[in-house]
Amino acid sequence: MLQRQNPALVTPGRSGNSRGTESPDNTNSPSYVQGLHAWGVVRLLDWRPLESGTLRGFARVKIVPLGLTLDGVCLHERDGKRWATLPARPQVNKDGELIRKPTGKPEYAAMVWLTPEAAKRFSVAVARAVANHLNLSDKKE
Repeated sequence: MLQRQNPALVTPGRSGNSRGTESPDNTNSPSYVQGLHAWGVVRLLDWRPLESGTLRGFARVKIVPLGLTLDGVCLHERDGKRWATLPARPQVNKDGELIRKPTGKPEYAAMVWLTPEAAKRFSVAVARAVANHLNLSDKKE
């Protein structure tokens, strides 16, 4: 089970629920992951735990070299492995009703696409940033 160690702060000088101006980048923060080739530095801006199936919570992350912030990144965990997925939105039909799979779960549509290699690097970077923030032991990503 993933639990947040410090409910007040996600990164130094930044409230977990604030969406205002970001504090200056602090690469000494445990919420940073560096050296992941194309991703450079991934900064965890916010963590919202929510456990359901493999889902462990939602992250807002900043890919520092690109100045790109993504909200709604899902972090999953199963059998000791963690992975992150890009934000997606639920699909609705023309009447505005939620489209469901045969299992009853909602259908989601991707909003951003990455190559498989880039998706893996992104997933590893986000999983590490959340693990560093939560002070979790290394698990396989």
